[in-house]
Amino acid sequence: MAPLIQPLDVMKTSSLRKSLFLSAKVLNLTRALDTYEEMKKRGRTLTRDECNTLLYVCQEAGGPETTWNVYKGLKGAFEEDENTAVVLIRSLAEQGRLEEALAMIEGKNDKVGKGKAPPKLRMYTPVLTRLWKAGNVTAAKEVWEGMMERGAVPNEEHVVSMVECYASQGPTVFRQHLDDISCLLNLLGNKLVLNVTDAGIETLLNAFPSGGRGGGKVAAARVRIPGSGVCPHCQGQLRPLRLDQEERKELRERLLVLAEEKQAAWKSAGKLVLSSLASPGSGTNGSSNGSSNGASGSDNNGPSPSKIISLRALEAWLNARPPFDVVLDAPNIAYYGQNFGDGRFNFNQIDIVLKALKAQGKRAFLVIPVKYTSRRIRDHVHREEGQGRGGGRVRALDDEETAMLERWTDEGIVYRIPRGQLDDLYWMYATVAARSDTASSPMIAISNDCMRDHWLDLLEARPFLRWKTTQVQSYRFDYSVEDNMPLRVTFSEMGFSREAQRTASSSFSSSSFSSSSSIAPSSDAATIVTSGGDCLHLPSDKAEDEWLCLDFGQARKELDALIAAEGKASKKGSKDASTTRGLGFFVRPRPGGLYAGWGGTKKRKGKDGHEGGAGGGGEEGVR
Repeated sequence: MAPLIQPLDVMKTSSLRKSLFLSAKVLNLTRALDTYEEMKKRGRTLTRDECNTLLYVCQEAGGPETTWNVYKGLKGAFEEDENTAVVLIRSLAEQGRLEEALAMIEGKNDKVGKGKAPPKLRMYTPVLTRLWKAGNVTAAKEVWEGMMERGAVPNEEHVVSMVECYASQGPTVFRQHLDDISCLLNLLGNKLVLNVTDAGIETLLNAFPSGGRGGGKVAAARVRIPGSGVCPHCQGQLRPLRLDQEERKELRERLLVLAEEKQAAWKSAGKLVLSSLASPGSGTNGSSNGSSNGASGSDNNGPSPSKIISLRALEAWLNARPPFDVVLDAPNIAYYGQNFGDGRFNFNQIDIVLKALKAQGKRAFLVIPVKYTSRRIRDHVHREEGQGRGGGRVRALDDEETAMLERWTDEGIVYRIPRGQLDDLYWMYATVAARSDTASSPMIAISNDCMRDHWLDLLEARPFLRWKTTQVQSYRFDYSVEDNMPLRVTFSEMGFSREAQRTASSSFSSSSFSSSSSIAPSSDAATIVTSGGDCLHLPSDKAEDEWLCLDFGQARKELDALIAAEGKASKKGSKDASTTRGLGFFVRPRPGGLYAGWGGTKKRKGKDGHEGGAGGGGEEGVR
């Protein structure tokens, strides 16, 4: 920390930059300002980063007045950017000069926007925070709508704070804006986060009415939902949420790309012998006599050298056969529970799974690397120290194993994966492959693979979780105590999706919920309505089975009871102009433009040309 101790007048000019940045790091305002003065004295021109750093430490350690005094000396000497704007916007918001802060946001957004870059959330945060603290619902909503229209995406803290702001104004305002609140929370659960933080859940619990009026049940409750998926608070049934067609297509395309990358990696490492790869008609997935079963390695653009083995061949193979219900991750099943002295690639375990599925009336096939279909195979459970993935004991298949493999092949339920291919990608692809049949249910994969190696390469967290929950079924075997042989297999229940979803409650009325709100995208509002319910369930990040249940039907009843009890039907949300809470300006519900109703002497125009009237801030406008 020598640059903070050494006298500035004896420092080298090249060291002054380090002094400035270290001053900002520890928020030493005096040292930062002294460094700035020393730079000016020596004729040292500050870079943009140095100017922004100086303004930052001024705002954090000195406040708005210091920031603006320093900014006056820097203005015009450097090219301002988003970082400059954020510091100045924070300074303006802290002083209550919100009209100027918004004008700066719009000005900066116009520079970087025009379809090139969306405005940043951090530019709006200081203004919204000021309005939330003041309880100014009308102005906060107007700023929020403008923010959403300009493409800035809020986070959990913003959504929860907005709901808290509505709640702070009492039951009448909360009741008037309940549809907006519902849209906000749907946006939170379905777009922004997978799990809501414990702090966010506590804030929402406190925001919703909890007096037990309107029927005795509270509107919001922290609950534990069991494996049945039935909420103990509202009795709503959570359900599995599947991938839509676009998400299935995206996963298919990602898997195709990943397969090519893996194949190229193997080839460059010298582990892939092209002559060993199957080409169309080579019989890799044929019956025991070597005939092809219709797999094709080409796509609409013809065979590609980089797709000698393609997942599209699996897709063609599937569509050339009667529809399957289930695909088996054969290596995962065969190696289950085999980590012991006599463990092996257990064909019998695969057969037990096939028979169990057949007893359920399900048609299944298995994907299996070709190396396990030879007369001699290598068991990878037996590896000497230092051996890699290719290590293990080589053994010959016994007569029973050979008979099972031939029977499966004759039944046309074996898809052999050529060398140099990652078998996981094949069973994953089978679950989303484009199918020529009209199957109503997607294909299920039987596997205990957690897919930690792949999912970050495939999809965002939400669709991947949705796919894994609804299309991957785990299992376990029971073994004989005497000889450790598998006796039976048990499949896990295909449960509900652990993501935000709505359910119907006894309070639900389809006519009581608005299908649109300007505070969240219309697509989110539509999702709420069509998903069929008035109770929103948000998963917690605290525990796997912990959720927040928000019963909007009950909230309406309870709020109506509170309003009736207080004897005041509020008209605060009407279309008349209303004075904001001491911030020095008026807000009218905007007729369509951005911030068209904001006051001030500038009379800025919204998108529709509407002018904001003179505000309550006197001649200075909003200060």
